[in-house]
Amino acid sequence: GNGFSVGGGSERGGGGGGRSIRQLLHRASSSGSAGGVAAAGLRPLTAEFMTVEVLRAAVTRGAEVLHVCCHGAMDWLALEAAAGDTHAVGVGVLRQLVGVGGSGIGAARVSLLVLAACRSFWAARVFHEAGVPYVVCVNTAAEVLDVACHTFLRHFYLALYNRHTVPEAFDVGRRALSQSHDATTSREWEKFMLLAGGVAYGADGSAVVLFDPPT
Repeated sequence: GNGFSVGGGSERGGGGGGRSIRQLLHRASSSGSAGGVAAAGLRPLTAEFMTVEVLRAAVTRGAEVLHVCCHGAMDWLALEAAAGDTHAVGVGVLRQLVGVGGSGIGAARVSLLVLAACRSFWAARVFHEAGVPYVVCVNTAAEVLDVACHTFLRHFYLALYNRHTVPEAFDVGRRALSQSHDATTSREWEKFMLLAGGVAYGADGSAVVLFDPPT
C-alpha cells in the first residue's frame, strides 16, 4: 500500500486540524503491535492542506488510508483554495474527481476513507459508490464536536493499527466515545457512520442499504 495521506481543508467548525490529526496518527502507530506503521505494511503518512489538487493526487496514488478533516455542510465540503481561501466542493465536482459515472480517475485503489467533517454522509456515499470499500463519516443532519472527533479517531486508529478490521475499529471508536466521562461528548457517538458493502451502518446499530455491491 501507499500508506496514509492526511489532508486538512478549511475547517471552521470542522473535525480537528491536520497537525493534531497527524500527531494522533503517530501516537496510534507507536502504540500499535510490532511496530505500528511498519507492522501494518504502510509507508509513513503524508499531511497536506486539502485542496482539490491534493485530493486528486491522493486518489491517483491510491493511498491505502485517506483521511480528510474539514468543515462540512449539507451539500459541500470546505477544502482549501490555492490562496488559502475556502473552496466549497459540491457533489458534482466530487463525482467527477472520484470517477462516478465513468468520468474522472476512480477511487477504487483507496482502501479506507475517513471524512472527519460535519454532515459528511453525502460525500462519503460518493466515494463509496466510486469503489472505496470502507468510508467513515458523520451523518448528514449532525455537527460533531472536535473533542468527540478526536476521541473517536484516537481509538479507531489504535484498533486499526493493532490489526482489527475496519468494522471492529469503528465499534471500538464509538464505544470509547459513548463511555466518555463528559455527558455532552458521550452523546456524540451516535453521529458517526460506517459505509461498507453498499450498506450505511449507524453507530446506533441501524443499517441502510445504499446499493447492491457488484458480484
